[in-house]
Amino acid sequence: MKCLAAKLLVAKGAKLDAIRVQLAQRAASVSAGAQPTEATSTTSWIRLDAAATGAQSTLHQFLGLLKRGAADQLAGFFDHKGQFVDSSGKRWIGRAEVGKGAETLLAPFAKRNASFRIEDTTAVPSHTFVASVLWEFAAASTDRSRSVLRMSIVMVWADEAWAIVLAQVTPVALS
Repeated sequence: MKCLAAKLLVAKGAKLDAIRVQLAQRAASVSAGAQPTEATSTTSWIRLDAAATGAQSTLHQFLGLLKRGAADQLAGFFDHKGQFVDSSGKRWIGRAEVGKGAETLLAPFAKRNASFRIEDTTAVPSHTFVASVLWEFAAASTDRSRSVLRMSIVMVWADEAWAIVLAQVTPVALS
């Protein structure tokens, strides 16, 4: 297991095989417009959808504050052991460390030339929610150049709220 997100999911008790099955079933049902199969009961889908709604709400709050530049409020979204990994690979571990570096870490996302769109989200029964957010930064010059970063966010249900255990930013190569 080389992926940091997978390691964190397993550390929080997620079963990778179960996640893969859920993802495959969810993708198949969405593309076919189908209802849950016998392998996933309607009750588990309802719980999953309710959990996803709460997680999506937290995600939207976090992204909104991030875009507005409210760095002082963002550390509260992180789990006490949550991590932020920037696009150069530097890692901040723990809510306190993320809070101390929030102004610097998160400032690029609050710039006027930055915009984001949620690329994909996945909720799994282990009270885990994963989101992929694309951030586009238009250059100030007239050459129309731009850069794109992908922010992968892993959240878990902890202490009666959704908390970010990992936010990792990676550059996206444009073709």
